[in-house]
Amino acid sequence: ETKVIDLHGRTVIPGISDSHAHMWHGAMALRGINLSTPEASITPDNPDELVAKIKAFAASHPNDKIIFGRADFGTAPPAVPTHDLLDLAVTDRPLIIHHTSEHALWLNAKALAFAGITDQPVADPNEERNIIRDASGHPTGLVLEAGMEVVERAVFAALSRDEKLAMLRDASHYLNRFGITSVVNATGSLPEIKLYAALRDRGELTVRTRIAFGAVAVNHHLTPQFLADLEKARTEYHDDWLSANLVKFFADGGSGLTPPLTYQPAEYKKLVLELDKRGYQLMTHALRGD
Repeated sequence: ETKVIDLHGRTVIPGISDSHAHMWHGAMALRGINLSTPEASITPDNPDELVAKIKAFAASHPNDKIIFGRADFGTAPPAVPTHDLLDLAVTDRPLIIHHTSEHALWLNAKALAFAGITDQPVADPNEERNIIRDASGHPTGLVLEAGMEVVERAVFAALSRDEKLAMLRDASHYLNRFGITSVVNATGSLPEIKLYAALRDRGELTVRTRIAFGAVAVNHHLTPQFLADLEKARTEYHDDWLSANLVKFFADGGSGLTPPLTYQPAEYKKLVLELDKRGYQLMTHALRGD
C-alpha cells in the first residue's frame, strides 16, 4: 500500500531544527508591522515614512489593543529615538517597537503609561537602570535590556489567553513554511510553557518546542520559587512535543556601544555549578569580547 507522491522535481528534506529561536517575540512581530526587511529598512532617520507606515498599519488594524512593530533604531547616544516621533503615528493605543536584536524597545507615550513607566523610578533597580530618561527624569520612550521586562509583563497580562494562543499557533505555522519542525526557545517562563502545552493538547502545536527559562539580560537567582518553577516545568513537560529542562543565562546584553555585563564572574559560576549539579542543561548569551 505504498503511497507515491509526484513532487514534480521538487526536493524533500528532513524537518529543520532551529537551535535558537524566540517564538513569543516572533509571534508579536508577525502580529505587527515589520519595518526591517531584506527589501527595505525604515528607521527614525526617515521619520516621515516611518510615521506614515505605522499610522497606516494602525488604521488598518482598529481592533488591535496593542500595536507591535519591529525596526532598527539607535540604542546609544546621540542616535537615540524618543516617544515623540511615535506619538505622531499612534496616540490612542500602546505602540511597542521591538529592536531587531530584541535587546531594546521603543515606546510611544501611551505604551509608557500602559507599562507603568512614569517619572517615578520602577521598583526593581536593575529594570530602572535600563529605562532611559532625559535630564529631568522623564522617560524618553527607549527601554533597554532588563528594563524590557516592565513592558513584557504588561503585554502578557493585557492579552487574553486565547489571543496569546492564537499568536503562538500562527508563529508555529509560519516556521513550518520554512521547513522548521522543532525549535529551542532561548527565552521562556512557566506561564509561557503552559501556553505551548495548551496548544499541544489542542493538537495545534506544529513545532516541537524546547523551552529555556530566562528573559533578556535578566539575572537568575536561586530563590525557592525559581527552583520550584524549574522543577515543575521539568517534571510536567517532557514529551516529544514539549520539554523544559533548559536554563538560559545572559552574561551581557546586546545594546549600546558596549553590551553591559549582567553578572559578576563568581556569581555566574556559582549559579552554573548549582544548576548543572541539579541536572539542568544550560545556555549562555555572550557578546562582549573584553
